[in-house]
Amino acid sequence: ALAEKEKSVLNTSIANEKVSLLSTLYSAASAYETAEQQMNSGNYVDAITQLDQIPEGSDLYDDAQQKMAEASAAYKTSVLEQANAYVQSENYPGAISVIEYALTILPDDAELQNELGELQTAHHASVVSAALSESTALQSRGDYTGAMRVLSDAMNAIGEDAQLQAAYATCERLYKDSVVTTAIAESNELQGRNEYIEAMRVLQDAVTAVGDDARLTAELNKCEDNYVDYVSIEVHACLDEDRFEDAMHIVDEAIINFPSNMQLRQLKSEVESQTPKYLLDVNHPYETQGYTEYTDGRKFNMGGQEYSKGFTLARYNYSAYAIFNLNGQYNYLSMVIGHIDGSGDADKTVTIYLDGIIVAEYTIGFKDLPIKITIDLN
Repeated sequence: ALAEKEKSVLNTSIANEKVSLLSTLYSAASAYETAEQQMNSGNYVDAITQLDQIPEGSDLYDDAQQKMAEASAAYKTSVLEQANAYVQSENYPGAISVIEYALTILPDDAELQNELGELQTAHHASVVSAALSESTALQSRGDYTGAMRVLSDAMNAIGEDAQLQAAYATCERLYKDSVVTTAIAESNELQGRNEYIEAMRVLQDAVTAVGDDARLTAELNKCEDNYVDYVSIEVHACLDEDRFEDAMHIVDEAIINFPSNMQLRQLKSEVESQTPKYLLDVNHPYETQGYTEYTDGRKFNMGGQEYSKGFTLARYNYSAYAIFNLNGQYNYLSMVIGHIDGSGDADKTVTIYLDGIIVAEYTIGFKDLPIKITIDLN
């Protein structure tokens, strides 16, 4: 019984091998037939794929290899013609794409490999030539940023190239020179109109555009110096006209623009030292009679105008006075004196003493307008 069972298994195995062989023969024949149809239709890639399925040992193998060579040759001829058509229209990327795909089908074909190398070299040269030509045209119109963009795009497309890199460096230098020259000219024009802050902005914008540049740095320093000189002239003009608040406003604004400038700091100290101080802000009388002080916003009127930070002396028959100790800290004393509105129709006399000595005396008529006086305290 065991022997009979082993015989049955052997017969089944032989039968399976016969079926497999018949199936292989059928598949090879079908593939060969399909390949012939594809070749007749010019579908060489599909024909090559079908022929590649015919196994070695098949009765059709030798014929398939011959047919494979024919299909490969026809396909390569077709590919080269297609690539050449692209080249004729100067479409090197299209030609390269065709050859690269063909090499996935025929990876060991030396002719296709050489053709790919030649196309890549030609494409490289074409891109370089076109980029250099367009860049030169843009530079001639002063469009340096456009020229640099063209060169950069070309390098991104084909990789590093000595010609493109040299052209880019030259273009970048010309662009920088153009920006610097234009900025300096515009800055000088603005400074000629005393528009120093705007001139500084123009120079700073140029630095932002091209980076640090010794010429721009020198112009920025010169512009700042010119601005400080201009501010100094304006401030001293205000001081000469006793416009102390205007002088302080000008110097404070300048310091906002250049907080580290020591000349401006010194100029502010000068303004502070020359700016008069309200007497009642720094001193008060130690002896008074008939004295009324007007501070903290309180006001009185003389000649129809309001005054504050001052004082009045009584309008009655007895003497009124105010005595101050200035401690020798001040050079002069300026004040406006006059008849207090609504205080009667009597004339009054104002006498000023320094260390017990009369240095000035003024008669104030009740109809007179206020007058400004200055007393030399030295």
